[in-house]
Amino acid sequence: MSDDIRIVIADDHPIVRRGLVQVIQNYPALKVIAEADDGEDALARIEEMKPRIAVLDVNMPKLVSASRGRFKSGGCRSRSSF
Repeated sequence: MSDDIRIVIADDHPIVRRGLVQVIQNYPALKVIAEADDGEDALARIEEMKPRIAVLDVNMPKLVSASRGRFKSGGCRSRSSF
């Protein structure tokens, strides 16, 4: 099994996602395994892919307060930064 740190990136702005992917690619131990452009897609990818880290835009479409707590059940521990 790989020791890569698996990451899902979710943001409704494509340029932000691309920028994060480019920065993360500079670190061999980090691997972006999926991207999402809204909250529903992010939750689905987190539940399916079980990343170690999920980077989320908390103000993106289709991400309601009730859904934010569900990210914990997707296999990631939840931490928020604003």
